[in-house]
Amino acid sequence: MRTKLALFFCLISINSFGQNSESSFPDSWLGEWIGTLDIYGPQGVIQSLEMELHISEEEGEGSWGWTIIYKGETTDERKYELQLKDPAKSHYVIDEKNSILLDGYYLGNTLVTRFSVNRSLLMINYTFEEGQIIFDVFSGSLDTSVKTGEEITQVEEIRSYQIGNRQRAILKLKE
Repeated sequence: MRTKLALFFCLISINSFGQNSESSFPDSWLGEWIGTLDIYGPQGVIQSLEMELHISEEEGEGSWGWTIIYKGETTDERKYELQLKDPAKSHYVIDEKNSILLDGYYLGNTLVTRFSVNRSLLMINYTFEEGQIIFDVFSGSLDTSVKTGEEITQVEEIRSYQIGNRQRAILKLKE
């Protein structure tokens, strides 16, 4: 009986710990985040500009405001909405409010989206780490793939894709 009780309390502790760390997204990310966005090409940084990410509570359950602001020569404000679609899969959707819906998955401490637009493949990561959000975008052409591994019979096809651009910002909570 003691063993069963000890096992029961151990399972409750483990379950509670897991829920606290995962269920805090995106509520623990609420606020206005600001930093410098660096845009990299093969030769290094080609442009830098100020970036903000505003995450806010919205009316209704499973919905958050997700606004990205770029401040260069002009200001580009993009008001999106983050929606929880399937909690079991940590599946979210970023609704761009113009019929574009981007699937995202919260894996560990990172919200990951991957999509193509105009023959470019993009992967965007939002990672919460040490009290800051690291915004990372990798993009490249879908048309410049290289087929490889033709001698391997266990897989049908392997393709490697060029990455031509990276954008990175370390965002800190606005004071």
